[in-house]
Amino acid sequence: MFFYNELKPLMHKISCNSEDLSSIQLSHKKITDKNLVQISDALQTNSHVDEIWLTNNFITEVGSLTGVLEKNESVAEVYLGGNKIGDQGGEKFVDV
Repeated sequence: MFFYNELKPLMHKISCNSEDLSSIQLSHKKITDKNLVQISDALQTNSHVDEIWLTNNFITEVGSLTGVLEKNESVAEVYLGGNKIGDQGGEKFVDV
């Protein structure tokens, strides 16, 4: 599991809409669905991140992220390969 003390500074930087943060690199970090909710919450107020790398983690549910991406116009690319996202989750993402 990705440790909260490692994730907390990044979540702060995302939620503060830091201009120097355009890419989130969280591949191979054992990110869980719970962590993805935290990331999604932080992205609600961000307008500078344009890509998110979440490959090869423990993500199975992307609903929290798709909800944010419907409103967040800055994120253009999201990489989720290597996660166990089912067909239903994939369909949610296609609709965004």
